[in-house]
Amino acid sequence: MSKPVMVVGGGIAGIQASLDLAEMGIPVYLVESQPSIGGRMAQLDKTFPTNDCSTCILAPKMSSCANHPLIKIYSYSELKDIRGQAGDFTAIVTKKARYVDEDACNGCRQCLDVCPQYVDDDFNMGIDQRKAIYMLFQQGIPNVATIDDRFCRFLNRDKNDKCGRCARICPRKAIRYGQRDKDIELEVGAVILATGYDAFEAELKPEYGYGSYRNVVTSMEYERIMSASGPYGGHIKRPDGKEPKRIAFLQCVSSRDAKCNREYCSSVCCMYAMKEAVITREHIKSVEDLSIYYMDMRAFGKDFERYYENAKKQGINFVRSRVAEIVEDSDTHNLKLYAVDEQGSVSEDEFDMVVLSVGLVPRPDVVELCQRAGIKTDRYGFVYAGSMAPIQTTREGVLACGVLTGPKDIPETVYEASGAASLAAQLVKDLTGPEIPKPEEVPMRDIGRERPRIGVFVCHCGTNIAGVVDVKAAAEYARTLPYVEYVDDTMYACAADTQGFIADMIKEHNLNRVVVASCTPRTHEPLFQDVLRKSGLNPYLFTMVNIRDQCSWVHMDYPEEATEKAKDLIRMAVAKAYYAQPLQQQVLPKDSSALVIGGGLAGMTSALSLAKQGYKVYLVEKEPVLGGNARLMNMSARGRSFEQYMDELTESVYDHPYITVLTSAHISGVEGYVGNFVTTMQKGRDTIKLNHGVIIVAVGANEAVPTEYLYGQHPAVMTQLKLERQIKHHVDDFKGKRVVMIQCVGSREPQRPYCSRVCCTQAVKNALYLKEMDPTIQITILYREMRTYGMNELYYEKARRLGVDFVRYDVDDKPRVTVDEDDLNKVNVEFYEHLIGRTLKIKADYLILSAAIEADRESNAELSKMLKVPINQDGFFLEAHMKLRPVEFATDGIFLCGMAHAPKNADEVIAQAQGAAARAASILAKEYITTDGMVAKVNRFLCVACGICESICPYKAIAVDPQLHVAVVNAALCKGCGLCAATCRPGAVDLQGFDDNEILAQLDALYNW
Repeated sequence: MSKPVMVVGGGIAGIQASLDLAEMGIPVYLVESQPSIGGRMAQLDKTFPTNDCSTCILAPKMSSCANHPLIKIYSYSELKDIRGQAGDFTAIVTKKARYVDEDACNGCRQCLDVCPQYVDDDFNMGIDQRKAIYMLFQQGIPNVATIDDRFCRFLNRDKNDKCGRCARICPRKAIRYGQRDKDIELEVGAVILATGYDAFEAELKPEYGYGSYRNVVTSMEYERIMSASGPYGGHIKRPDGKEPKRIAFLQCVSSRDAKCNREYCSSVCCMYAMKEAVITREHIKSVEDLSIYYMDMRAFGKDFERYYENAKKQGINFVRSRVAEIVEDSDTHNLKLYAVDEQGSVSEDEFDMVVLSVGLVPRPDVVELCQRAGIKTDRYGFVYAGSMAPIQTTREGVLACGVLTGPKDIPETVYEASGAASLAAQLVKDLTGPEIPKPEEVPMRDIGRERPRIGVFVCHCGTNIAGVVDVKAAAEYARTLPYVEYVDDTMYACAADTQGFIADMIKEHNLNRVVVASCTPRTHEPLFQDVLRKSGLNPYLFTMVNIRDQCSWVHMDYPEEATEKAKDLIRMAVAKAYYAQPLQQQVLPKDSSALVIGGGLAGMTSALSLAKQGYKVYLVEKEPVLGGNARLMNMSARGRSFEQYMDELTESVYDHPYITVLTSAHISGVEGYVGNFVTTMQKGRDTIKLNHGVIIVAVGANEAVPTEYLYGQHPAVMTQLKLERQIKHHVDDFKGKRVVMIQCVGSREPQRPYCSRVCCTQAVKNALYLKEMDPTIQITILYREMRTYGMNELYYEKARRLGVDFVRYDVDDKPRVTVDEDDLNKVNVEFYEHLIGRTLKIKADYLILSAAIEADRESNAELSKMLKVPINQDGFFLEAHMKLRPVEFATDGIFLCGMAHAPKNADEVIAQAQGAAARAASILAKEYITTDGMVAKVNRFLCVACGICESICPYKAIAVDPQLHVAVVNAALCKGCGLCAATCRPGAVDLQGFDDNEILAQLDALYNW
């Protein structure tokens, strides 16, 4: 067994890193300072643009983390110090006194009912109250109580108050008033810091009235107000109880603000404000005004620009202004906003409620830990990561990911966490740790002679479902259905205590089939299947009904009809469950090598990451040399030479004994399935076949060729990439010149309706390089929105300080470029200047176009067909889940990274490539693979070998055996889509789990019961 890795922080980053390591066979100590894992994401309402409930999509990962035999969770614990060196650390962890025995407590909550002491609820941002003994949130893991010793009457008792009610009521005798903090020493090979962030303290902006005006709230408070599990049950209202009709969202509250020592951009605020506004419109149909006051709308992520445009169409009002002051009306408690626009004009408007989009700041306790542990932080307290090494800290063996290294969104946090797991695995792969006993397998119960005994569990999901559907009525209806032995309606079916409750009911009522009516099986079906597996039932005896997406969400304005539809769906599920049969998974051998397609920065990084973990890698590049677009770059924003870095990376790739490089190679075919792929390629006249277990797609993207602004018609006009090469080889040509840059050339246009993400930072970086080389160079950057997100904002601020002029233009009034008549070597750039309200003209020696990043649509489409993976409408490859699976395809064993996924900067490419390597290694580390039991099955006595199933199968999972003259299914390839069953004329093919009996039973239940 490998030496353990310590992961510090139980939010989404810590959970993802822990799961990746455990799936690679590496033991993990997960340390979380709060009583439960989940982190900030558990406090959010929904994610965008998927509109998933944050805690609901987090719950399966939390459950997987808690149930994994290689993960040991130290909740309510803090890392105090790290001693030793990489590979041989001693971590000092303080286990805080919970005053409750975690092993004895079963989460029954009786103690919470009798506790008389109310205190402000930190999880709900102080909007409502909890008890002195509490559980952090309902889906929390571990699902046990904690006593807050600051407020407990027994622990702070005097002569007049000796409460102790919780100890007297507890049926498990789990209360331990005598508990004390204790230090634990843990031997680990590497440490991953994933401790998240704090929200900025809005009281430090007194002009906005937070803390003085009750109806001014922060964005985090608003998330809890919106949440179905929040203090108002998902009903949006002001803290004074009134339903708001007009709400204003104020951006950059502390971010991009030198007065608060927060000059950086917090990256996420624009999009979460937009999301909050959109969801508010869904919740409050009568809302009159939702206005977002902003400087630059930074919708830079994948599909963010589309979300921005859709928000406009839904009536969200975007106001480009800075709010100077908020004043409360003492009678109505409404709020008057005084804002200043670009021209300096002051406007006044009145709102019922104001939401402050507060920025992200480092946690003070983590900053102190870093100081003690010798880990460098920047001036704001974020952990310092080196240029082109976004996950490595200044202390070898200690890695950092997520917002700890700087503000970022959930997808970046998730793939950085996987990247940290990859680097940690490299550190401990040769280190031996303690053997961890494998858990005993629960024997499967034989139900062959039992009549169906069905249990039905209907979920409220806070108000996500119960706000529309009458859940109790649906549950009562389920009791009337045949073969239903037990019914329960539960607040959160995915909560750990509910999972335990379902397992108990299976035993108590001898259930042999289970139906859960809740949210999407896309994220939750494996969670409940695991409950059945641990209860001794075959997991395929589980049936899930999606009454959230299919009832409460789509019919939110028709609660009675939604309830009736929920009853219909439950009735159909029960009918299907009657015919459910145990299905078996197959165990198959696998190949432990990887194929990486694309030899650019992403491809080489992922290949090297896998090779350093001990796996053989085939790196395939269609060009004669490795490097891709990165070879054309001059230097990173931090000043690191791309040429030097790429030379070192290429040398490491060629020198590594586990990497085979194949340049000038073109893939012509891919067959097989996860663990057993066979790829055919052409290299010159040679045909090469490779066997491998996983595939990583890292084919990159290209700089688009501009079609405007005289590009290709005048020598003074070039793209940013061409400028990078000119700077590298002919920098003296720019001395003393007049340079104009135009942003969004080809991006955010109908043909490419997305932000290319890298352009603003690249323009600022190149402008700084020119200015520092020669301060007399005059540079003007014409932009629509400056999207220098995160720490890139510091370079934007520096450029302004050095005299670079930034002028905004509107999309319907673009700059106009003509050849200068007096000097044909120059061009005239004419544009409207909003600040002074008139048109200006610049005679430019050079015009630099920040061209769009575009996918190679034709090549990507061809590859997507071979791999059977999707691409989106922009030609980029489409990941399995935008937030939680950003480096995976829905097709098992195939991963993606870099610009094949979407435009991104170099440090993000590196982190995502390392993340893809971790996810790939989680498969390569296994001894074997198992197939899904829900696959097609052929009745050989009915099959006529017509071949229709073979021709229609998109996965090539079924084929007619020429000797047997029947269709044969490859269970490893079959994805259970059912196309073969639907098109088989003689009815010889059934999809197990959805066979004819089950489908016909559902239809009969719908129309005839």
